[in-house]
Amino acid sequence: MTNARLGWIAAGVVCALALAYGAYLAVGVHELASVCAREVIDEKVSPDGRRRAALVYLDCGATTSGTTWLLIADAKAPFDDNRDRAALLKRRASRLEWAGTELRVFKGKAESSEIAERFRGTPISYCAAE
Repeated sequence: MTNARLGWIAAGVVCALALAYGAYLAVGVHELASVCAREVIDEKVSPDGRRRAALVYLDCGATTSGTTWLLIADAKAPFDDNRDRAALLKRRASRLEWAGTELRVFKGKAESSEIAERFRGTPISYCAAE
């Protein structure tokens, strides 16, 4: 086999790998979320109308416990699961409530996993079940 032919084969393999990796990045978390049952538990707009928050419950089947995502975005922007995820709770949280500029998350049976006490200037508190 000539060097030129080996060069073309190597270039083809590199291109195929680059395309596969690009497809993997494009799918990302959105593909994971799409194979799971997804339910918006609660969604509220802040009293000043500037922010929106949502609790989204993801259930990916019998082998895992469900997960609740807390999303916070500008009121006029659509939610983006990657950009707007402020917290991650194990199991199902119950509801949201705005108290002025503070967002209160009522955890219900959920357990804290990855939480933020402030996200993009919004203070967040986590309350036990009612």
